[in-house]
Amino acid sequence: MELEKLLGERPERPAIMGVGHPRRGDDAAGVELVRRLAGRTRAALVEAAEVPERYLGQVIEARPSLVLLADAVDFGAAPGTVALFGADELAGDGCSTHSISLRLTMDFLAAETGAPVYLLGIQPNSLAAGAPLSSAVERSLDALVRLLADWAPSEPPACPLLLSAFAGDDSAVVAKATMAKSAAPLRRVKSAARTEGSRPC
Repeated sequence: MELEKLLGERPERPAIMGVGHPRRGDDAAGVELVRRLAGRTRAALVEAAEVPERYLGQVIEARPSLVLLADAVDFGAAPGTVALFGADELAGDGCSTHSISLRLTMDFLAAETGAPVYLLGIQPNSLAAGAPLSSAVERSLDALVRLLADWAPSEPPACPLLLSAFAGDDSAVVAKATMAKSAAPLRRVKSAARTEGSRPC
């Protein structure tokens, strides 16, 4: 599924799991996303950090109708690019740095919840230990927070989500997600350091 199509839907009980190392530069992207969404969405938010397998029960208990795993993912695109992947689009075991792969995590959650499960991948720039988020990833996170808060707001929206109404970084994130689908084969980011809503109706 394309990110733009997903954002056009209204899941009743979404869940978002943030995955990644909170102190390794852009590998913190997934964790930061769920932190910044707190209080702004009805989605069940799970901060799983480097060990998503320890938090599967929290996702299952939320009885989600759709699950998003947010993580820094190297798929050969420009830093800050965002793309949506299904489990069948992850090469091999997903090349995860976690003790079990993201693909296995996604397959398990799909089997246990009966809900569709997607990986929201954010292309990193730097994974240096102790480094802050890069400016490119910061911009994408700002846009994603607005998009996802509108997609699953704490209160029912007064009007449908209108993707065409987005301005600035938000529309760029959606556009880049489509282009990223033709990028190099997906590779889960290694832990080692490397170089660096809707408008009123």
